[in-house]
Amino acid sequence: MYPEYLADTIVDYDSVNATGAIMGSGGMVIMDETTCMIDVAKFFLDFTQKESCGKCTFCRIGTKRMLEILIRITEGEGRDGDIELLEELAYQIKDTSLCGLGQTAPNPVLTTIRYFRDEYEAHIYHKKCPAKVCKKLLTYEVDEKNAPDVPFAPETVRPKP
Repeated sequence: MYPEYLADTIVDYDSVNATGAIMGSGGMVIMDETTCMIDVAKFFLDFTQKESCGKCTFCRIGTKRMLEILIRITEGEGRDGDIELLEELAYQIKDTSLCGLGQTAPNPVLTTIRYFRDEYEAHIYHKKCPAKVCKKLLTYEVDEKNAPDVPFAPETVRPKP
């Protein structure tokens, strides 16, 4: 995963790999500003966590912990230090896993932190999802001035007798 300014990257193994992304089966997915990058990282990490054979402790438990942190972040429970913890776990998993799955499992998290750190910070520090995807980070307001016929004013709400 990489941002728009890298869109001119040549699509070959070395060029894509240099961005921090990996070239798998040759498919490419284009996403816009309505895609939450933390949600995407969570999706890919959920897949690799489920596919882990469990042989390597860091892959088995580390990906589970990373996924728990991403879930917390997307549910508005992110904490100061979560980004650094995700990075630390990611490098430990990459360095200690025996197979390609474990060695690449943290890549979606690392690349989204590298290129979309501001989205992580918005989720953690401002409790906002810029893409408006993470439901627990959405808030709604009624603009009574522009919706006068909608009975939301406190004086129109009456308790049942």
